[in-house]
Amino acid sequence: MHMLHKLRHNKTARECFALTWPVSLQAVLAASLGMIDIMMIGHLGEEAVAAMALAGRIQFVLLIVGAAFGTAASILVAQYSGAGQQNKLPGILAQIIVLGMIIVLPLLLATQIYSGQIIQLGSYDPRVIQLSKEYLYIILPSLVPLLLYQILEGALRGLRQVKLPMVLGTVAMLLNILFNWIFIYGQLGIEPMGVEGAALATMLTRLLLIGLLLAFLLVVRHECLPSKQHLSLKETPLAWRKLLVIVIPTAVNFSIWATGTFAYQLIFGMLGTSALAAMGMIAPIEGTLISLFIGVANAATVIIGRELGQSDFESAYRYAWNFAKGISFCSFCVGVGLLLLDDWLLSPYTIESSDTYESAKVLIWISAFGLCIKNANMMFSNGILRTGGDTQNCLIIDVTGMWLIGIPAPFLLASMGAPLYLVFVCAYLEEIVKMGLFIRRILSKLWMRNLTHEEHQTISV
Repeated sequence: MHMLHKLRHNKTARECFALTWPVSLQAVLAASLGMIDIMMIGHLGEEAVAAMALAGRIQFVLLIVGAAFGTAASILVAQYSGAGQQNKLPGILAQIIVLGMIIVLPLLLATQIYSGQIIQLGSYDPRVIQLSKEYLYIILPSLVPLLLYQILEGALRGLRQVKLPMVLGTVAMLLNILFNWIFIYGQLGIEPMGVEGAALATMLTRLLLIGLLLAFLLVVRHECLPSKQHLSLKETPLAWRKLLVIVIPTAVNFSIWATGTFAYQLIFGMLGTSALAAMGMIAPIEGTLISLFIGVANAATVIIGRELGQSDFESAYRYAWNFAKGISFCSFCVGVGLLLLDDWLLSPYTIESSDTYESAKVLIWISAFGLCIKNANMMFSNGILRTGGDTQNCLIIDVTGMWLIGIPAPFLLASMGAPLYLVFVCAYLEEIVKMGLFIRRILSKLWMRNLTHEEHQTISV
């Protein structure tokens, strides 16, 4: 019996590694696109960097709403494939795509119309406001094909087919660098476009990305690709009520969290253009490092989701804590490396202001200590609780941590003229509060449910 358990453990460890590294690499490549954009427009000055940071956060809110539908696709595909019901996957994905378009398109249109008013909440600098508006005008329509890509990519992750998105992520990074070189600097007979060029490069990259993914899925006749009949919703394999219970709390949760990150950006904007520029330098670095562990959370979703789909709650609970401990230890090691490589990470930025550079360096040191907490919370929420459909409690925990603690405290400090580093440290109160609430919920075992049953089967506690 011990030998069988050991063999199963080794098999799961190999499967975890196989699921983790392609998704993490792809997430790092996606996150590095923002860092590359900032680096390549850095020569245009603090205003350009601040504008990219501000507009990027506005775009990020809508991008995260789309990511919620990708997460829902991954969760449902993992559980239904684990239960041997692969024939239902195209119909389920069609429902998610239609629902995603219904929700995202009005938000996208409203943001495009009121972009000027939204930007003015984050900066009083007229040059920053103008550059941000120009960037958003070009970049926002590209979120429509990106939504479709996020859903299909989430389905592939749920099926443990993670190498294709990794390859496409590599292609996207290379294309984005090429397009940046052409449009930002003005190459091949094109006039230099600066910040607008960065937006155009990203838009073209996203269009090519979804085109390549759809072409591949059509050529191989992939089992999860919805047909026109599926998209007409003549047959819905998943009850809309059950889908809404998964998708809507997740979308609302992600939206509230992303809006909170924009609120943080507004708070840092209260400290001036230099503070916005420093945050613009540090945010892509921090995002890239967190992306290293997105693959681990994805592996947790697939492996724990499979166990829940088979109603093996004991194994699901054991895997949950193993993943949580593993991501915390690895994050600590990466944080130590971040402390040692701070100058090297900031060296590509061509910012003339020494104050901005020093501020960014201090923020890197703070992020090194906070990385472990942020990644643990990502695992608790995205890798564990949501896998059992516990989206409503994740929503409550996120709202409590961010909007009742995390945002009010740094806002008060910024209003009193506190330095940037102190405001940044205070923002981590959110993560500390959320960690305690997440751990309490996991210990209750109430999150463990088999979503493939008509009436959710749950563990007895």
